[in-house]
Amino acid sequence: MENPRSGVQAVKIGEDSWAFIAEPLRAITDLIYLRKEISWVKDGAGFLIESMRMEEEDLHQINFSHLNETLESLRDKRTVEYLRGLKKVFSR
Repeated sequence: MENPRSGVQAVKIGEDSWAFIAEPLRAITDLIYLRKEISWVKDGAGFLIESMRMEEEDLHQINFSHLNETLESLRDKRTVEYLRGLKKVFSR
């Protein structure tokens, strides 16, 4: 990934402490990127719904407004394809 902080928010949790929290789309992006055997064509949303036990209703709530920024930060074509498929099915 070219921009490792795309889709990540820094949240102050203490006087001198910060946590980096991934937005849902970024968390899915990282998961798909790391799981090389997963692809949109082969697995589709079934991977997230069945294997990861995500609710379909929750996938419909994903904010895709920063998807282009996320896609621009990726070099992995498989992950880009997965995110585009996810948006087609679940964007509002």
